[in-house]
Amino acid sequence: MTKQGNLSKKILIAGIVAYTTILTLISWYKYFLLGYNGLDLAIFDNIFFNAISGSGFWSSIQGHHYFADHFTPLLYLFLPFYALWPSPLNLLFVQSLLLGLSALPVYLLGKTIINQKWGVILALAWLANPLLWNINLHEWHILPLAIPLLLLVYYFYLQNDFKKFIIFIILAMLVREDVVVATIMFSLLGWLDKKGKKWIVAPAGLSLLYFIFTMTTIASLRPGGSRFLIYYQWIFESSPLQIVLHILNISNWEMALGLLLSFLFLPLFYPRYLILALGVLAQIVLVAGGSGSVIIDTHYSSLFIPALIISSIWGVKKIKNNNSKISRAVKFDLILSKVIIIACLFYLWLTLGPGYGIISRLTSPQPTKTDISKLVDIPQAATIASSYAYLPLFSTRENIYPLHYLLIGKQQFSLEPFPYKQPDYIILDLEDLIAFEIQLKNTYYFSNFYPQGYKNLENLIRQGYELITFNHQFAIWKKNQKWKDKYFEDAGKLSDLPDYRPQFSTDKLALVSWQWNKNLLQITWQKQNTITENLFIKITGDNFSYIRPLSLFIPTSLWKNKQLYKSVIFVPPDKKDVTITIGTISGRVEIDNWRGIKINYDFTAISPDFTITKNQPTSPDK
Repeated sequence: MTKQGNLSKKILIAGIVAYTTILTLISWYKYFLLGYNGLDLAIFDNIFFNAISGSGFWSSIQGHHYFADHFTPLLYLFLPFYALWPSPLNLLFVQSLLLGLSALPVYLLGKTIINQKWGVILALAWLANPLLWNINLHEWHILPLAIPLLLLVYYFYLQNDFKKFIIFIILAMLVREDVVVATIMFSLLGWLDKKGKKWIVAPAGLSLLYFIFTMTTIASLRPGGSRFLIYYQWIFESSPLQIVLHILNISNWEMALGLLLSFLFLPLFYPRYLILALGVLAQIVLVAGGSGSVIIDTHYSSLFIPALIISSIWGVKKIKNNNSKISRAVKFDLILSKVIIIACLFYLWLTLGPGYGIISRLTSPQPTKTDISKLVDIPQAATIASSYAYLPLFSTRENIYPLHYLLIGKQQFSLEPFPYKQPDYIILDLEDLIAFEIQLKNTYYFSNFYPQGYKNLENLIRQGYELITFNHQFAIWKKNQKWKDKYFEDAGKLSDLPDYRPQFSTDKLALVSWQWNKNLLQITWQKQNTITENLFIKITGDNFSYIRPLSLFIPTSLWKNKQLYKSVIFVPPDKKDVTITIGTISGRVEIDNWRGIKINYDFTAISPDFTITKNQPTSPDK
């Protein structure tokens, strides 16, 4: 091997090690800031723990075997590594390592199609690609493992090594059942390249047979088959014009622009190999909710990436060998061209990637949720029901349940009851009450069950739980304790308030009284007229502000006329005055700038502000 070849390999290895180290540390930092709130990291940690404990890939978070969700046999390969260190942190390291190693097939393709030098350059450029960083920081998934496997499929296609070509097609399909939308496209490529018959028939035949097998297997594990097919039901209920308009929706153009921009539009210089992405393009654009930036920001870009990388490499070769204006400009001032390309990549990393989010959190740490594992000693064997953000803290156990599934009482995309054992601990992130209102209330397969959900939660807690921790961020209940907390009892009757005098009122409700109990402010309300929406209360004080439902267990849309209801508000010990405002909220679920889930919402006031001073009598004018 030449000296230049040794240097190239050392640079490539250094790049992979640097990427793996940096992304592992950032992922761990995000984990300790409770930034993994999208369920998937907790799901995989839970199923791996159950697998090494002898329970197979049972997912207590989903209420069924994981293969009933996605058929992913390659998960078995991860078990020996997970068993060495059962923890979400291990999974985050393994994910960073595997994504870093995806640079190797990029190097092989670059070396084969252009030369070794360009192989290293393109591999390092891939490690800086914003899509790769987005995938790495958005939860934990096995789907990105298809990226290097599909690149190797194409590598052996180029080498005319049919045996290895088929082996890697099979390995790629074992990643997840929907990878067949990518593998089947190699038949189309083989036909266009006028390859032999086996190169055309084998990918399509294997893909179709495997898809039938996986759908049958999923149906045997879950009645009704794959839950993801529900995304495409709208097609059979729509006219041809509606389908065309859906495909031409601006969100799909936004997705296409973002994907191409991430590769500096290089694929357009050699678009032939973009046909490898036609299958996944159809899969994504025909989804009921459309595509848009969520594809760019998450792992959903994974099956687009091999086609984009392959086209980009051929595009670079075309520019390099061409005598076009672009090629002459690059050759005329090579140093300036490199500076411009590096600047573009950095800008894309900041904007399309998570760069800005990472930098902002490292330079100006933002307020984050409290790590309750340091406040409450919860045994490893305990069964837990938890809000989104706290799930990964406790997912390394047999039974952990998402609180919103207990609240709804149903599995995702299903009318089947959500199976669970009575939890030993219930952890409620109070900010999730806003997420429930925006997400569950407006999701068609949950909306019918949402109004009753809080009653389900109340009924569960009243079976015998003590409120052991309550503040402005979260509430924690512990099983096997007698219900004795007065803060969440019924508000009583108006006759129980002999000196009743409304403090302020709107056309919907009146503030009847308030009472302080150390750091808890308990406010009593009376419904005046019809309330069709769920109302929220904004609590503002010196250097703090938060929004909560007006009543924890009974949404205001279910309140009865002239009856009394309670709000219980935590006020920091050193604060004396709080201002309360009643209003409604509206918003949507989004991906934040370091690829977690956030609820972007607006609060619309429907009442005047009202200030209450700690230890002030209920009726200050008496």
